Amino acid sequence: IYKINSLPKNGSCMVSPTYGYALDTNFEIKCIDWEDDDGFIDKYEFFATYKNNQFPIALNFNSNGSITVQLPLGPDYDDYKIYLYVRILDDLEGSVIY
Repeated sequence: IYKINSLPKNGSCMVSPTYGYALDTNFEIKCIDWEDDDGFIDKYEFFATYKNNQFPIALNFNSNGSITVQLPLGPDYDDYKIYLYVRILDDLEGSVIY
């Protein structure tokens, strides 16, 4: 019998404030309520990227799901926006992107 690792689920992540100034505003990224049915949440990896960019910028990682960070400037072709995502990993390296 083989058992398939279930992925982290039922959580969310939010950022506050939702807009600000590059290298000036402190942004808090916080992930809550993530669960793993067959293990535990091992770590959260925080990334920033630009529109159409394949190379994310690693911001930080930890096991508590919360960081405060100043973000880099996004590109002028996209009104200086930067996009954030979090990779949530369980103890067996199963992961989801939020």
